[in-house]
Amino acid sequence: MVQDAVDAVADTYRERLQAILERQDGADWLAKLNQRRHASMSQEGKGAPQPYKSLEPRAVLSCLAYDPAGLQLISAAAATSAKRLSGLYNEAVRANPQAPLTEADGYRA
Repeated sequence: MVQDAVDAVADTYRERLQAILERQDGADWLAKLNQRRHASMSQEGKGAPQPYKSLEPRAVLSCLAYDPAGLQLISAAAATSAKRLSGLYNEAVRANPQAPLTEADGYRA
């Protein structure tokens, strides 16, 4: 369910988000998005993230949740929801047998 929600968000926003990124950052928009992401995570004391290779669903969600380009498409409240969904997605990908996602988590997504 979580992946389905992430895919739906990505399908809804991908083209408009890419247009904003291209207008804002030029032809090397993906490299600049990765640079901003790396800088943001470093400032938070987190390890260096793997760079995105495309505007895959996870990249769209992350951009909506954390990148200024995303706030040109969605409200601050929607960005907060995108952050929650991003957290659920990360939990789903890094499945923890001691704290598995529940059906309620799927519905929250």
